[in-house]
Amino acid sequence: MVSILGGGLIGLTMATVIFIENSACRALGYTPFAKLVILGLVSGGLGSLLDSLMGATIQQTLYSKDTKRVLTDEVVVQTVKEVTVIAGRNWLSNNQVNLISSIATAILIGYMGR
Repeated sequence: MVSILGGGLIGLTMATVIFIENSACRALGYTPFAKLVILGLVSGGLGSLLDSLMGATIQQTLYSKDTKRVLTDEVVVQTVKEVTVIAGRNWLSNNQVNLISSIATAILIGYMGR
């Protein structure tokens, strides 16, 4: 929910700046500005959903029985003795999942906004 609101805030900020700075855009009415806010809301939700789905399936999540916590850093994983896989495949790291979900969201929102 917060990611949707964050995307909406980004869209609202962009619409406000364009409205203030560009008189030609002000002449178009409220429709382009509303579209920016809606696209921001959609991109926040879609990006978060895609990141979560990818993280749960193609990013491995490990649990340390020694420290009794979920491990996210590969350096920590190498120093811990007893580790159990609790979710996902070991195909992508967290940074790779973030990059791919960001690129995919940007391309889709760009297509929707044209």
